[in-house]
Amino acid sequence: MKKFIYVLAVILISSNAQAAIRSIVDWDGGANPYKPGDVSVTGENLKTKCSKMCPGFDLKTVKCPANKKLVSCHTPGCGYYNACVTLTDEEQKAITYDPLDEVDVDEVYNEIVEEQQAEKELNDTVKEIRNNM
Repeated sequence: MKKFIYVLAVILISSNAQAAIRSIVDWDGGANPYKPGDVSVTGENLKTKCSKMCPGFDLKTVKCPANKKLVSCHTPGCGYYNACVTLTDEEQKAITYDPLDEVDVDEVYNEIVEEQQAEKELNDTVKEIRNNM
């Protein structure tokens, strides 16, 4: 009787705990981006392709040089397409000079490390002199 209950329990447990096998294509809701149709490999709808809807904008632009600002495409769903646009006169006047922009952080760090090392050496020398007295 104990064997029967054990076998029954194993069967019930194994039948409820089966792992479902799901295709990797179904992970995104079943849309296979590699099938031919109206969707590109990146999942972008070819009918409203952002590269056509946003001339002058691209995916690679993420930072702009001085006197330019980053602008996103205004087409719905294409906000990740960016372009650099020259600042207007009012925007350029509104920019204030920040002297901290010219600070070399690595140089400051190295100076601090050198000062700490010199202080440590001085402390070690003082301890050595006191121990020898």
